Amino acid sequence: MNTRTIELAASRRAVLGGLALGGLAMTGAGRALASSAPASDALVYFGMHGSQIHAARFDTRRGTLSPIGVAAEQSAPTWGILHPAGEVVYYVREDGNEGWESGAVVAYRIDRTSGRLQRIGETIAQGGGTTHLHLDAPSMTLLATNFGGSTVSTIPIRSDDGLGPVSSVLIEHGSGPMKRQGSSHPHGVAVDPTGRFALVPDLGADRIFVHRFDRQTRALRYDRPDRHLDYVAAPGSGPRHVLFHPGGRVMFALTELSGELLTFGWNGETGELTLIDARSTSSAGFSGERSSSELAISADGTKLYLTDRSENTIVVHAIDPATGKLTLLQRLSCGGDFPWHFAIDPAGSWMLVANEKSSRVEVFAIDRASGRVSPTRNGLDLPRPVHILFAGEIA
Repeated sequence: MNTRTIELAASRRAVLGGLALGGLAMTGAGRALASSAPASDALVYFGMHGSQIHAARFDTRRGTLSPIGVAAEQSAPTWGILHPAGEVVYYVREDGNEGWESGAVVAYRIDRTSGRLQRIGETIAQGGGTTHLHLDAPSMTLLATNFGGSTVSTIPIRSDDGLGPVSSVLIEHGSGPMKRQGSSHPHGVAVDPTGRFALVPDLGADRIFVHRFDRQTRALRYDRPDRHLDYVAAPGSGPRHVLFHPGGRVMFALTELSGELLTFGWNGETGELTLIDARSTSSAGFSGERSSSELAISADGTKLYLTDRSENTIVVHAIDPATGKLTLLQRLSCGGDFPWHFAIDPAGSWMLVANEKSSRVEVFAIDRASGRVSPTRNGLDLPRPVHILFAGEIA
């Protein structure tokens, strides 16, 4: 047993011991709500590497996709998010990854009859390569990470669902040993369950930055005394995305360059992260270049799903509801090449996987009792899909 393993084991015992009564256990409300929803056709949007957002009708009874066509045209719509009221979507415009040309966030109103998107405005994100969005519903604020510009910005959502000007911008710093790590590259962002902190996984800096977030002013704050809160990842690991468990006391993170799944204990009072588990997203015998892309948690908080690009797989873990401990449940092919993103439908019955290099979205069925995933051989051919967004029902 090496030093890192001993440290992780001790950390796990200390943190998980304190979590046993800490609210990780979820009620059946999420599952019951999902199962009571009537079957209907869902509207799904697909962001691309290119200049189009595509739309499709998804049959939630049969698990089939029927193309609608181009819903909107804009450059680099690589990430999108739905307004809580469900009638507006926001897409990044990931321009400027190679320099200081700024990216942006574009707002669209949904036409539920045609599936088309009507542009209602955009806000310049104050950094190149806008790549990820998080919507903090209590403050109605979008948080945007700008991969090329090394910045994180906050954008207020107005009462008419449009976007106001940027309310704060933080510049991140750092670099790593790999070719893609010449400077800071914020790749994701999430506000913690208390609403007091925003966590930013930075692929270029090998950090998960922990920043103060003020819901009243809709602003991020860079405090030098807080820098001890930042998680320092292994050199060359490239943190990509983070996700809080619904119980609020555990956070998961994916590293893109090293292909690892990290589990942390989270203290929402102090903003402290404690690493309690680290494991490869690839199989034990894999020896090639590692990479992971996306993760999600089931509505009842008992399953964690992720995609591994190294072996083109979907990986499923069971989450212990009392402690947050992970147990590998399943590993299966994603049905294509280079899974960039996936999304689970609101009922928790279907998973759509965007395989970027094979230019196809594959449909998988989820057994809600076991959490296991199975291929359906249904799908939709699309040019270089990189994001999937379920957007409610379609007429």
